[in-house]
Amino acid sequence: MRKLSFIVNGQVIEKDPKCDFSNLFPGAGGLIEAEFSFSTDWDGCSKVAAFFSPLGKEYPPRVLADGKTCVIPFPALE
Repeated sequence: MRKLSFIVNGQVIEKDPKCDFSNLFPGAGGLIEAEFSFSTDWDGCSKVAAFFSPLGKEYPPRVLADGKTCVIPFPALE
């Protein structure tokens, strides 16, 4: 499974510069996982990720397993 890493600092989410985001393609749903690294101001908080299509469609939020990872929904990658 491919993993895309993100850094969350307060309310700002950015791609982890050490992560390779190249060669992503539609149709890889279920095979791409998002991993988030949170700043300390998130300590003690429940963490949930929401995904949107390029056209603005929202997909059901996903509770982050172990507080940092989830599979990216297939339709959000199309």
